[in-house]
Amino acid sequence: MRDRHVPHVWNSCARNLQDNLFYAAYDCWMYLDWFGPYYQHADFWIYHHKLGWLFPESDIDGVGVKLCTQDNIWLWTREDIYPYVWNYNDNAWYTI
Repeated sequence: MRDRHVPHVWNSCARNLQDNLFYAAYDCWMYLDWFGPYYQHADFWIYHHKLGWLFPESDIDGVGVKLCTQDNIWLWTREDIYPYVWNYNDNAWYTI
């Protein structure tokens, strides 16, 4: 398993959500109209107000985002389908 606690993006597919239409609110809390509030930690982990701690990674086409939970559950979503997320572990759609 890849170490996700690295400061460099070159050895990871880590995605800094701030670089993708998110903007700073205050004290590392960010907000996006479609995703809602989240806390951006320095090591790329985010804390989402509904989903908890997540590690975001880019998907293949760069439009959506894969999210790994602390329980190693992989989710996928994008702006035009959120609050629906695809759960790779269950092979099913869920509503947040």
